[in-house]
Order: sequence, then structure tokens, then C-alpha cells
Amino acid sequence: MSSNNSTKRQMLLNTLLWKVRLVTVEIVAELLYPDSKNGLVLAKRDIKALMDGGYLKCQKFLLQTLPGVIAPIYSSYPENPPPDYYKLEYFVRQRWDKPPKLTKIYTATHKAARQLGGKLMKGGLADPLMLNHDFLLSQAYLTYPIKIRELWVGEMIFQDADSGFGRKICDAKIICDDRLMKIVESIGAYDARRIKQFCEYFGDYPYDLF
Repeated sequence: MSSNNSTKRQMLLNTLLWKVRLVTVEIVAELLYPDSKNGLVLAKRDIKALMDGGYLKCQKFLLQTLPGVIAPIYSSYPENPPPDYYKLEYFVRQRWDKPPKLTKIYTATHKAARQLGGKLMKGGLADPLMLNHDFLLSQAYLTYPIKIRELWVGEMIFQDADSGFGRKICDAKIICDDRLMKIVESIGAYDARRIKQFCEYFGDYPYDLF
């Protein structure tokens, strides 16, 4: 295996152990080969190699895809007024207008975590709402420039430290030199009440909602 292949595959594993919970072959192609016409072919090759080595596992689930380009539906800074929570609820509810599609997803294994560090998210993948939430977050991750992705810290890394009675955990943090620069949240199909709770709890920080 060439050193370039090894670097690409380690990048994928690091993404699943430090950044997001799951990927699809399309996400892998965009992550590793954004400028290649053969991105899907190369992504499938890398996925197979990692699965053969016991570093990735594949499962099939019904996932919903969003139309158009993935982008923040709302971005805020501490000095901004609060958003219209009911408008956000309407938007996030009506965007899931396509039937779910049986999709292969790939996650890191315990072997990968033991050898490379990082962490696996707690809990299984059986909850359809959580699956779509995580799928959207993985797509959101790709919308940021590479330099920002390098600063992205996924929930699996800080979920234990941030958990506790009355505390809320966000999906990802952008951290530079130990300073929290931004919070990222996949709000899926949250209702207005839940969106309001999130915005009020994290309102002292810049955040992007997807």
C-alpha cells in the first residue's frame, strides 16, 4: 500500500474517531478525493481495505437525504438577537420531504479506536432520528474549509466531560489553541421548544445550526 493510500485511510479513520460518527461512500469520496473524477471508485477501494483490516464496519439503514446544497440554516454570534424559533421549526420540518432510502453507512470499530486513539460514540445506531441527525452532521462537516475541519472536535471526545444534570451537549466544537471558537449543531427536525433551549443554552458562543 502506498504511503498516500495509507494517509488517506488514516484520515478517514481519524474523522470517524474524532469528528463525526458515520460516513457513506459519497462522503468518503468528497472527504478524501474532492477533486477526482474517480472519487467514488477510490473511496470504495479504501473502504474495502479498511473493512478487510477490521477498522471499519458496514451497516444498512433507511436514511433521508436533503435536497440541494447543505449549508447552515442559521448562524449566530452572541451580539445577535435570537432567531425566530417557529420559522426555524417550520423550515427543518418541511425539508424532510423525500422518502428514506436504504443506505450503507460506515463506522469505525473498536480495533480502530484502540490502535489510533479517539473515541466511539456511545449508544447504538438503531434510532432512525439519531441516524438522520448523524448523517446530516457528517454532511455539514464537509461544508467547512479543511483548516476549520482540523479544529473540529466531535461530541464523542467531550461527551463525558460535558455531561451532567441540567447540562446540554452540542454535536461539535471548533477549538483553536484551547479556545472555543464556534459550536455546531445538527438540529434535524427539532421543534421550536428544543431549538430555543439550544440557542439559549449556547447563546454566549457563536454557533451554526444545520
